[in-house]
Amino acid sequence: QPWIIYAHHDTDNTHLHIVTSRIAPDGHKIQHDHERRRSQVVIDKILGTDREQETENDLHAAKQYSFSSFAQFKAVMTSMGYEVFQKEEQVYIKQGGRIQKKIPLAEIEALFQKKYQD
Repeated sequence: QPWIIYAHHDTDNTHLHIVTSRIAPDGHKIQHDHERRRSQVVIDKILGTDREQETENDLHAAKQYSFSSFAQFKAVMTSMGYEVFQKEEQVYIKQGGRIQKKIPLAEIEALFQKKYQD
């Protein structure tokens, strides 16, 4: 299987690209559905990353901030590398192509209440 790896440092996010053919030597198409998710699992395993625990730690750290809106909470989590979105009464915290945590919106809103009580 031919491949090439190219690393570059011309952005704030130093990274590499691995490029290969999606056709196997025997001529069949190599499956590439959900490639990002599947590769993230392998990366986490190689690096010994416990993404669930990291998310818990980051969420705990984010809760130490004072918020007056969901947008502010979202901005803090985004700065930590997460995608955060609300659907109905749930808040979803996503990273590495996967939802890492789902919490009730009321839990985030309680942080706003706490700010005004302190």
